[in-house]
Amino acid sequence: MRDCNFVAHVIRDVFPDPGSFCIYGDNFCLQTELKTSEHGIGAFMLHTENHLAPKEDDCQYWEIGINNPYLSYRSVDLMISTDYQLELTESRAFASAIQMGNLIRRGGRLFVVNPGSWASSLGLVFQKNSFLEEEVKRYSIFKDDKVAVYENI
Repeated sequence: MRDCNFVAHVIRDVFPDPGSFCIYGDNFCLQTELKTSEHGIGAFMLHTENHLAPKEDDCQYWEIGINNPYLSYRSVDLMISTDYQLELTESRAFASAIQMGNLIRRGGRLFVVNPGSWASSLGLVFQKNSFLEEEVKRYSIFKDDKVAVYENI
């Protein structure tokens, strides 16, 4: 498990003023850390494992690639997913990428670390941002990881 406080600092450093922020996955530690007074970033969470948590105001189940997300389209400025290993079929992964593209505002970003197959089609919908990827990899916590930063243009 990653140090959520360190990850929150990286997010603040690399993505200053993230606007509306969403976590995709099961990283409740990061969501809690971002809410602290030290970071002050409210983060909504979407996950695709119904057993993880009861419905909360800031955490909802989303059957990605099948159902529409709980949030409105074009409502997210920054979405992050760290080490979420959800495995999907190729066609459902493509549908998921389209849904993410609709969810994230134009100019918004998607930051993923060591994703499962759910992220295999993101490059077909988003444009990679190599500069921000290198910025993230400068931090020791991510230097050996598969990191991707995408922009919705």
